[in-house]
Amino acid sequence: FLIAGAWLLAIAPSTAGPPDGKGGKPSDTGGKPSETGGKPSGAGGGGGKPAGVGKELKDKKSGGSVRILGQSGKMVFGMPGDKEADKVTITMSSIKEVDADGNTVGQAGPNEGKHSRNTFANTDFAFSEPYETDVSGVAANGIDFDVKLINGVADLSIKAFLFTENGTITPTPSDEHVVSPGALKFNVELRDWPFCNGEEDLPCRGAVGAFVDIGIQVTSKGGEKLEAASASNKTLSLGEGVEMVLSESVQLDGDWTTLPEGFPSLNVVGGDHYEMTLRIPKFTRSAVYDPIVMEESTGGIALLAWVGIIGGGVAVLCICVAAVAFVLTRKKPAGQMA
Repeated sequence: FLIAGAWLLAIAPSTAGPPDGKGGKPSDTGGKPSETGGKPSGAGGGGGKPAGVGKELKDKKSGGSVRILGQSGKMVFGMPGDKEADKVTITMSSIKEVDADGNTVGQAGPNEGKHSRNTFANTDFAFSEPYETDVSGVAANGIDFDVKLINGVADLSIKAFLFTENGTITPTPSDEHVVSPGALKFNVELRDWPFCNGEEDLPCRGAVGAFVDIGIQVTSKGGEKLEAASASNKTLSLGEGVEMVLSESVQLDGDWTTLPEGFPSLNVVGGDHYEMTLRIPKFTRSAVYDPIVMEESTGGIALLAWVGIIGGGVAVLCICVAAVAFVLTRKKPAGQMA
């Protein structure tokens, strides 16, 4: 139909004027993205804008969005057409230092100096302005939010990226993901954590830290009931065609290694959200857990593709019928009424 319609339109006489420019090559609004991780001066590292109502990233093409809340370390992720109640909420729920046996350490003394925090509910995070960047060469919009811990010495930072084009990302040597516009990726970075090293003063009281456990809570989409998950299952269904893909890799002081066996650990709580724990081994300068990717599952994407194909086919058929009718009308004998 497409070929026949194009041929008929080509041979038919036309009185139309020159094209008006609509439908031509789109303007280049998606220029080369800035260098990976680029952000406005002052963003991240505790130097971002003070917490308030938060910030939102939105991809106009796909309708996907992520909103960062100023308090409590929350991200709200939505797909096209989502009502507020249908969106997925990701919350930094806890952080604590543990010894080699998994016992919590560094809890003595004033709260601001403790090496653990059971909730971030009343914690003000600083966040950056949204910025253009790329991940493995794939264009994205990014935003960072972080909080200072342990007397302002340590820093917990979350970087969120909302992709604006199709592509393949390879954030770790062992992980590769195909992403599309509206897909969300975020990573967790911990810097300058002062591990307990046997000192007798507060807050360590002779304890020796070996890991930092970071708790993350992820709700299901629209309150859908979740199935029990195991640490071996790295692709989690959040309901309504949205998946969350985890990694076993962590970067410690610039070198990649794997998380301890059994991590990230996963538990279903209340039937509608996952409690995930990342166990970060001891490091000196920084630790980065990357990636956590959320996007529509293959089934959802396939459905959208079929809708596009069917809709496109109907449109082409209509064009062909109109073209045939136009040609036949123009070829009627002279004097015959139209």
